[in-house]
Amino acid sequence: MQVSRFLKVLIVLSALMLLVPVAAAADPGVAKERPFKVEFSGPFEIDYPASWCSAETVGVTMTFTDGHGTHLGRIAGTARHCTNMTTGEITNGSGYLEAANGDKLNVTYDGWGAPTADPFVWDISCAFEYAGGSGRFANADGYAAGATKAFFLGPDYGIVEGTNVGALSYDASDRSN
Repeated sequence: MQVSRFLKVLIVLSALMLLVPVAAAADPGVAKERPFKVEFSGPFEIDYPASWCSAETVGVTMTFTDGHGTHLGRIAGTARHCTNMTTGEITNGSGYLEAANGDKLNVTYDGWGAPTADPFVWDISCAFEYAGGSGRFANADGYAAGATKAFFLGPDYGIVEGTNVGALSYDASDRSN
């Protein structure tokens, strides 16, 4: 009888100890790293000269009119960067993604682009860093690798389509602005 009672107490205590890490992981007040993926498309324009770029680069402005992101849902946003059309280097990239509820996630990026066999299509590869924003992303932190295609419809405009995959850490209960 004593052994049976001891086993029951041991089982109850073990179950309680197992619940403690689950409760801590579910705490909405703790930033947690999560897998992150964004798919986007929209128009781009090349500006030259662009006041935010050096003389040997052109400015590229993008508007994301269609997309979806993990933890964001349907997205919109803008970004701009400088591209050296000779070397393909992409620098000074910055922008934001906006969730359907208005929360924004800030992003910076750099990378490389090059024309494909079709001179009207460029393959672009960038490294992205996410830092801050508004709403639940006010204190966000993350990274992603991105693959994008730029389809030129004219000499200085076209459409981009891309996917970024990485990780994002944020406190889902944070509503700072």
